[in-house]
This record gives sequence, structure tokens and C-alpha cells, in this order.
Amino acid sequence: MSDIGRLAKDIAGCGVPRVFGIPGGGPTLDLIDALMSHNVPFHTTHFEGSAAIMAGTIGRLMNRAGVAVGIKGPGLANMVPGLAACKLEAFPVVAVAEAYPPGTEAIKAHKRMDHAGLSVAVVKGRRFLSRSGPGFADMSAWAEAEVPGPALLEITSESI
Repeated sequence: MSDIGRLAKDIAGCGVPRVFGIPGGGPTLDLIDALMSHNVPFHTTHFEGSAAIMAGTIGRLMNRAGVAVGIKGPGLANMVPGLAACKLEAFPVVAVAEAYPPGTEAIKAHKRMDHAGLSVAVVKGRRFLSRSGPGFADMSAWAEAEVPGPALLEITSESI
């Protein structure tokens, strides 16, 4: 099973009832397809920020992290206002964003947007999906812990 397939299985296994966001062309489409095979519907939103708020609201109502999905660069930048609202309102949410693998030269970054710089003020932290972890359950527990809030899980088109 692929890393994305395991992520979808973990999301479903944690009882996430639905996922919100705007897909890109790579790993997010694979994730959405895998989620559907686990009966977790995906709802396309008009804006990534609203996806974060909708996922955070679901998380708050269920007492477990919701999930918002977006693309790298501008997609994550658009999600930041929604993640800020989730942070301020203590809504548990895991933001799943496409990303380049760690160590990729900044010149290759989509629209040259720095994910760490964009997210540092609005998330508890960020991690890359990898075979060695963390898995979704770990990210969800982080988002739910102490004062709930957003955590960022970055996914790439290649395993790391």
C-alpha cells in the first residue's frame, strides 16, 4: 500500500466523516481517490481558508481533528487565514498540503512560497508524511492535544 493509501486508511480509521479542500494534480487527487474507497467523502470548497474552517468546525463538534486539503504554495497560502481562525478558536484540524520533498531547492518551490514561513504562526507544527511516521493518528492527536489547533501534514508525490 502506498503512503497516500495508508494516510487515507488512517483518516477513515480515526473516524473522520468528511474531508474538505481544493485538490491539485498529484498526491491530493490520489488521496481523494483513496478516501472515497474508504467511504470518506471529499467536499470541494471555493477557497482553501473555508476548507480549514469547515474541517475545524467538524473537528470541534466531534472532539477529534477534521481534515482540510490543499495544494502547495498558493493553496497553502490561501489556507492560512482559515488555519489562523482554527488556531484562535481552538479547532482541531490537520491541514494536508502537497509539498516538495524536504531539501528541495527553494528555486524549485511552487511560486517560490516557503511553507514553513507561511504556516509558522498558525499551526502547532508541521511534518512530512513518510514511511517512518508520523501517521495521521499522530498528527490528529497533536491537533487535539492541550489547547486544540491546526497541525500541518505535507505530502509529496514520492515516498520519503
